[in-house]
Amino acid sequence: TDYYEKKNIEISYGLAERQHEKYIQTLKDAGLKVSTVPADETKPDCVFIEDTAIIWQTHALITKMNPEREGEQKAVEETLKPTHTITHMPSVAKLEAGDVLHTENTTYVGLSKRTNSMGAECLKNFLKKFGRPVVRVPVEKCLHLKSGVTYIGDNTLVAVPGWFDMTLFDAENIIYTQQGEEGAANCMRIPNN
Repeated sequence: TDYYEKKNIEISYGLAERQHEKYIQTLKDAGLKVSTVPADETKPDCVFIEDTAIIWQTHALITKMNPEREGEQKAVEETLKPTHTITHMPSVAKLEAGDVLHTENTTYVGLSKRTNSMGAECLKNFLKKFGRPVVRVPVEKCLHLKSGVTYIGDNTLVAVPGWFDMTLFDAENIIYTQQGEEGAANCMRIPNN
């Protein structure tokens, strides 16, 4: 079962909107450039924009998502077209980018409820031209791979203990979250300016 599904969290649209605005401002305050893509009001999960495409250099692999999320990719693809070469996946493949974790030398893909073997194979073929190895990681205790493990640079992962076979990862350092703080593994590192 998914850790986050167990929480039965009620969503307040107004609160979510304010939190999203604060999130964008926090990223800008940290010195990051933030581009926005028009929201699709018929797709409430479109705020999870990362799931729609895997970006590598000037190439983008447009993902195939669960049926309720299909269509979210359109606005992202239109935004990327002027600057990226676009690749599409076959309809039998399923891949959401929350299951894709890049480190310096390797890309990991979670096999989850949202990503199947065909999706993992599409990712492998997409990254082959860049010489990137792709390692498959079974995901059983959370929705996406990056719900429970994140790469923060310097050969370091942040992970929830017991959620993954950590021997699959090539990292010198692993920082484990504390019990009750599993959400802390879904994080990002902002470089010092």
